[in-house]
Amino acid sequence: MKQSESITKLLESFCKAQGEFPTLPKDKNGYNYKYTDLDTVISTVRPILAKYNIGFMQSLTTLENGNPAITTRLFNNAGEWIEDTTPLPNVSLSKGNAAQNTGAAITYMKRYTLCAMLGISSDEDPDGNPELNKKHSENWNYLNNLFNCPRCYSSSLCYSIYKVHRSHQRTLT
Repeated sequence: MKQSESITKLLESFCKAQGEFPTLPKDKNGYNYKYTDLDTVISTVRPILAKYNIGFMQSLTTLENGNPAITTRLFNNAGEWIEDTTPLPNVSLSKGNAAQNTGAAITYMKRYTLCAMLGISSDEDPDGNPELNKKHSENWNYLNNLFNCPRCYSSSLCYSIYKVHRSHQRTLT
């Protein structure tokens, strides 16, 4: 994660905004779980963030290795900002062409990275769903080896990436 030299005002405002975020409706069906779509996430958080002079932007970028990524940046009107960049997963949906696959990856990562940055959940918690929890446990070693990170998946970007990987892996079979 990168940030401006000072983020004091941004964090003060962000804490206030975060306290007003409602629980998002999980009303869309994914692969064995329910989630909130990106439009609903944005239309829910944007007015609350704006109330505290916070904005966000998400842009498609390229990593040093040439792979595409999404950068999510939160900023305020004082010029303070925090951002993080997440690689796009390779997506191969059973239906659709290369452009549609790329679009799906972009949409997934925009939703997951925005929610991770804001500290909100946009889909079901696997701990409350034994079937999802079992699937998570079976694939934890893959995620740990891929990202070399501790078991920190609760409301984290790592867990979001894991879920994107799992949902795309299911479309391949």
